[in-house]
Amino acid sequence: MNKYHKYRLLLIGLVVVSLAVMGFVRAAYQPLNFSGIQTLQITPGTSLYRLTSNLSEHHLQIPDWMFLLIARLTAFQGPILAGEYAVEDDFNAIQLLAVLRKGDTVQRNVTFLEGWTFAQWRIHLRKQAQIRADSAGLTDTEIMQRVRLDESLTGSNPEGWFFPDTYFYSAGDSDLDLLQRAHKAMLGQLEVAWLKRDQQQTQLSRYESLILASMIEKETGRLTDRTNIAAVFLNRLKRGMRLQSDPTVIYGLGKEYDGNLVRADLLGDTAHNTYVHKGLPPTPISMPGQESINSVMHPALTDYLYFVARGDGSSEFSRTLQAHNRAVRLYQMGN
Repeated sequence: MNKYHKYRLLLIGLVVVSLAVMGFVRAAYQPLNFSGIQTLQITPGTSLYRLTSNLSEHHLQIPDWMFLLIARLTAFQGPILAGEYAVEDDFNAIQLLAVLRKGDTVQRNVTFLEGWTFAQWRIHLRKQAQIRADSAGLTDTEIMQRVRLDESLTGSNPEGWFFPDTYFYSAGDSDLDLLQRAHKAMLGQLEVAWLKRDQQQTQLSRYESLILASMIEKETGRLTDRTNIAAVFLNRLKRGMRLQSDPTVIYGLGKEYDGNLVRADLLGDTAHNTYVHKGLPPTPISMPGQESINSVMHPALTDYLYFVARGDGSSEFSRTLQAHNRAVRLYQMGN
């Protein structure tokens, strides 16, 4: 073979290689056109071959072998991570693989409201999309045993021990992991409030403080009234008076409560009925927020012993039973 033919073959080879490289680069940066889907679910242990096969079902704009080749040539950037990913129509192969390797999963969120009970938390959790229901089939006590972080502070009853807030999670996360984060948040909130408490005004333990905070959370949504209500309950405890809190009666009734609290309910002998039993109920009755917790730790400096709802979200406070009865007639009986 003469020199001319060698150069010709070399030139042809360079042209072929150049065209192949150009084709590879073009394919690598060509939009994949994810038509009709917004998220991509990668299960744990998914191989590059399986990923390519799954993507081909979405009729991507490059051949399977080309995507697989791109994935293998960029494998040094790290493994594909499991999770749920948001995808855009104009994603190219390089961008998609970078997202899957970085683990930028879709962040979902769930919000638990102040004053909800643990039963309401469980119902709300079951409604959340893409969260793993590891708590299904477990009793409340079993759930608490799985998530509790400090056995000296908690007990087996989960009521009150989860902080109401918005929590973020990724698809496939366990509901038990989320509950543990909420439990940890409540322990932190309670500890901070406890360390800053007014020791002259409240002599309660941490758990007793949580119980009282849960009652205040159910008594009012008005921020300015919470410290006064805390003072009322603390003053009554000091005098040995029954707390006579309607929300504790309702909690004790459970599913038997039909939305209408009657006199017979107030006389019912449940463990949480503070019309029948002196002192605090045995457990919290809701998940209190930060303001209710703080109100227990810093109650108002007052000698109020009674309060009644005015009907506009606020409360009327009284020092004597006579004044309280007048307030009840005015705000609840209309005379």
